Amino acid sequence: MSSALAYPLRLPGWKLAVHLGLSIKTEVLVAFDKDAQKFAARCYDFDRKKPICAEGPDVPSLQTALDEQFHAALKKAFPKEPLMQPHLLVTLSLMPKLPDATASRTEEVPMLPRCCSARAVMRNED
Repeated sequence: MSSALAYPLRLPGWKLAVHLGLSIKTEVLVAFDKDAQKFAARCYDFDRKKPICAEGPDVPSLQTALDEQFHAALKKAFPKEPLMQPHLLVTLSLMPKLPDATASRTEEVPMLPRCCSARAVMRNED
């Protein structure tokens, strides 16, 4: 199944989507720490207050650590085995620096109201 047909994990009703057999998708923020020489990743989609965090010296080890964290999170969300096994599509977004662990992703990046265009907001700021 392609990612266009996957249900975003951060939206309400994602558990129902899994029971209906839809794929679910999540976004993981990734940054490379030059001092520690390792990748750090954070996912806010399962729990905004306690994000999934993983680290690894390279991308394959980071993916392995993330797979373990996602497996544990799905096990927690579905104590009984669902009829259809969840199919999780992960998008890794490389960032220069990860946001603070205590702040949610939406607090770090302000979003425009749906009724406004970016051009109208920029005109109002001037």
